[in-house]
Amino acid sequence: MVDALRADRLNCYGYGPRTSPNIDALAADAIRFETCITQSSWTRPSTATLFTALYPSSHQAIFKPDMLPEPVVSLAELMTAGGYFALGFANNVNIAPIFNFGQGFDQYIFLKPHYFFKSPESGFQLAGYNQLRLIRERFFSKAKHVYHYYQDAQVVNKNVLSWLEKVQNSRFFLFVHYMETHDPYFVHPYNNVGYARVSNPNPNPSVAGLFSDTYDGELRFVDQALGELWRWLKDHGLYQDALIVLTSDHGQEFYEHGGWWHGTTLYEEQIHVPLVVKLPGQKEAGTVDQRVVRTLDIAPTILALTDISSHPSMQGQSFLGTEGKSWTGVEDVFSEEDHEGNVVLSLRTRNFKLIQANPNNPRGLPPVAVFNLTEDPWEKNNLAQEQSELVDVMQPRLEEKLALAQGGAVARQEREIDEATQERLKSLGYTE
Repeated sequence: MVDALRADRLNCYGYGPRTSPNIDALAADAIRFETCITQSSWTRPSTATLFTALYPSSHQAIFKPDMLPEPVVSLAELMTAGGYFALGFANNVNIAPIFNFGQGFDQYIFLKPHYFFKSPESGFQLAGYNQLRLIRERFFSKAKHVYHYYQDAQVVNKNVLSWLEKVQNSRFFLFVHYMETHDPYFVHPYNNVGYARVSNPNPNPSVAGLFSDTYDGELRFVDQALGELWRWLKDHGLYQDALIVLTSDHGQEFYEHGGWWHGTTLYEEQIHVPLVVKLPGQKEAGTVDQRVVRTLDIAPTILALTDISSHPSMQGQSFLGTEGKSWTGVEDVFSEEDHEGNVVLSLRTRNFKLIQANPNNPRGLPPVAVFNLTEDPWEKNNLAQEQSELVDVMQPRLEEKLALAQGGAVARQEREIDEATQERLKSLGYTE
């Protein structure tokens, strides 16, 4: 999972500037899904959906204090029950063990960032640390270092390959999480220049091109690391028979709809994510699958391809089986967001999209918007008034999907957030 990776920035999805030769090489050995839609646009609920095949309103890991509830059944639990050693590397505090995202894994390792002033974890007991950090970020030091925010792709690979050396002769299920395309965006080669939400939450629109270009540079950097991972698998005889799934939890905004970062809208730049599935033996290599699929369906697909039964609670379904394609895709995709006062729902078909937002939302989204994605893929022309009959058709379907998700809800579980975790959330701009 490459955090915050937009599908439209990969060359294999039609992007012009060269960004992704190694991901493209994987896609040449794989099935590339043209339209994969995530069910939320920030990391906690979206990754919980990826791990459980449940809608956010069902798994209830929606808000900042929420953890993955114990009663849900995770993909890792089913893989371990099926005889796999389950190993995970999380690189964002939102899916760290403190929020129970290690449920079902034999080993689940949070690659912790470093702290300012070389402070130990106990330093968070010191009065004034957070204020000093924020003052440094916003006013004094312009130099930014990646390890204050996350561990970069080279560090991720070092940890992953060290463990792979130990488990390569067993059946293993591996979750690897890269953070490069999540903000802050760092210039490569590293020169202490980076653009962080925490230090500039509402940038001037004039920097959209600069931020976008820097994001592309981050993509090139993580793509190189992915190529190194593929080469290691090949050199050790593991690539040929491996099932490899590459995807993301959500995208990023560059002022396409008047905003930045992620988590407050359900426009395409936020929820259209890449999905590349390399089957063992490179079956169906180079296929481009035009079906509309969901991140909700990824866990059931992995289970089907490894001959492990899906759990009855899972709301997704396999889009591939051991004999190839098993269903025709979904007619409409439901996504939802309840973040920082913005309550947003969407229903996306192949050609149209309905977005509903709560009145007077902080983001300033219209209460109802409809877009013709065929003619207006960038969602610039709201047809809600002139296509009111389409709204009348799509709204009941959206409400039906929401009722389905809410009807399957488990009890929310919150946890008290300690000072160290709070600081990690602040460094990524998730809290003030």
